[in-house]
Amino acid sequence: MAEITVDELQAQIGELRSNPTLAYDKGKDRSLAEIRQAMASTRAALVDAIENAPDAAFEEQPANDEGEEVWSVGPIVAHCNGSLLGIGGEALKLIELDAGEPPESLAAAAESKIMSRAEALAAASVVATDDFFEMIPDDENLDNSSEHDFFGTMTGRTWLYFMAMHEAEHVAQVKALG
Repeated sequence: MAEITVDELQAQIGELRSNPTLAYDKGKDRSLAEIRQAMASTRAALVDAIENAPDAAFEEQPANDEGEEVWSVGPIVAHCNGSLLGIGGEALKLIELDAGEPPESLAAAAESKIMSRAEALAAASVVATDDFFEMIPDDENLDNSSEHDFFGTMTGRTWLYFMAMHEAEHVAQVKALG
C-alpha cells in the first residue's frame, strides 16, 4: 500500500476546483486501508499545524483583500469536525451503515468559535478518525453510488476519500495563518 501524503491530497483538492467531477476519479480505486491512512495522516497534520500556528492565528482574523471572511484556527477545526459528520455521514448512508447519534463531545467540537490553542488541540483530538473508520468492516461494499449536484457520481468510497482531501485543504489553511 502506497502512503497517501497530505501534499498529494492538497494537490488533488486543487484539481477539483476546476473540475469537481474529478472527486470520483480521485477516490474510486482507493482501498479502505489507504483511505484510513490518508485520513489519519491528515488529522495528524491538522494537529501539527495547530501546535505550530502563531498565537495570532487563534484570534479573530481580518477580512482578506477581497473583503472575504478569513477563519481563524477555531472555526477551521470546528468545520473539519462538522465535515467529518457531514461528509462521513454521506459515505455511511451509501455504505448502508447506521452510525447512530454522534457523541456530544464531537457535536461540541464542531461548534464554530474562536478557540485558544489548547481548545483547538482538544477539539481536533476529540475526533478519533480511527473510531470512525472502525465502524466500516474491511469487506464492506463501498461502491454504492448516488448523484451529487456538484460532484456528480459519488460512492461511499469516493466520499470517504474526499473527506481526507477536504481536511487536507484546511491543514493548508491553518498553515497559511502563520
